[in-house]
Amino acid sequence: TPSPRRGVPPRRWKPQSFPPREPVEEVFLRGRRAQKGGWVVKKGKSAATVEGFVLEEYAKKGFSQGRHTENGLWLCLFTLLNYDQLYGAEGAQHTAWSDFPLNFGALEPSLRASLDAMAQWSREEVEHRLKRVWQEKKGLQLKYVDWASWDLGFLTQVASHVGGRVLAAVFRMLLRAGRPDWFGGFPDLVLYNPFAQEVRFLEVKGPGDSLSARQKAAIQVLLTSGADVQVAHVQETKNK
Repeated sequence: TPSPRRGVPPRRWKPQSFPPREPVEEVFLRGRRAQKGGWVVKKGKSAATVEGFVLEEYAKKGFSQGRHTENGLWLCLFTLLNYDQLYGAEGAQHTAWSDFPLNFGALEPSLRASLDAMAQWSREEVEHRLKRVWQEKKGLQLKYVDWASWDLGFLTQVASHVGGRVLAAVFRMLLRAGRPDWFGGFPDLVLYNPFAQEVRFLEVKGPGDSLSARQKAAIQVLLTSGADVQVAHVQETKNK
């Protein structure tokens, strides 16, 4: 007999079991708030957002190149690395006014098949394909690609270092959402250390903030596919 309390399952029902989550490394940074808002950086000479403060702190650790990207990085790479399937494949429907396939759902089977192949791409293959599309299509109106905001060198460094496995895993997650921009939650920052040749993704949390369910899911996809991910908690140092 079902439980008379709505929403409460009978005790005989077993809870679902899920695979254990990969632990994400957490780091703790201390900073001072600026009088007019934001966080103090550069020895108190300026103020920044909490993400800008973390970028400054990690630059001291060798990650001299970094951007606040959230989902924008992945949407841009999704479009460029899947350009042939989105815009050149037989059956993709476009008009003179559309910047994305009108029948995106019908293209999912071919996209999923291409992602299986992408997961095997070497770093060199990722770099080659990204540069080819950028050089051939730069300036075209493409959804999720702001040519003026992105630098090919930075995109290439990030994409080639994470490799095909990580890219394919992230793109599969975007496909499961129905449309790429219907899923949010990827880490705030992407950082690159040119000397150590390392790429790191960083979710930034200010005082009192915590990870959402979507952020946890996105972090798990990145971790299980081999990406370097951290959660940076910024804690306030009180002015004396």
